[in-house]
Amino acid sequence: MSADTLYAVPQFLELDALLNDSLKQKAERDAEKELKVKVARNQGSPEDVALLRKWSKEREWTRVANVLSFSRQQCKNCGAFHTTLIGKFEDHTSNRIAGAKMQQAVPFFELETLPKRVLYVDQVVCICHDCADLADWPLED
Repeated sequence: MSADTLYAVPQFLELDALLNDSLKQKAERDAEKELKVKVARNQGSPEDVALLRKWSKEREWTRVANVLSFSRQQCKNCGAFHTTLIGKFEDHTSNRIAGAKMQQAVPFFELETLPKRVLYVDQVVCICHDCADLADWPLED
C-alpha cells in the first residue's frame, strides 16, 4: 500500500462530513424560510417563533466573552461600598453588522473557555442597609 492511498481515505471522510454538514445547513435554511412565511401569515406557534430566534442567533451572533455583572453601591451617609451580583451574561458580536454587540443573560456559562470579563454598575444611594439598621429602621435580616 502506498503512502498516497493511506492519505486518500481521510480526505474522502472529510468530504463526506463536509457534504453532510452542508446538506444539514441547507435543510435548516429551507425549514427556516417555510417557518418565516408561516409566522408572517400569523399561522406560526410560539415554538416556531422560538425556533426561528434560535436559528437566527446561532448564525448572526458569535459569543466573545463570559461576563459577571456586579452592582456597586456607595452610601452617601457613611461612604461605604456594597457590591452584589446582578447576574451572569455573555457578550456577543454580530457576524453581519460591523460593530454591533449584544449582551444576553444566561443561567450558566456554556463555554468556559471564553475570556472572562467583570462589569461594574456604579450607583450612589442615600442610605445603605447598615446605616438604616443603625437608625433603628425595622429591617429584616
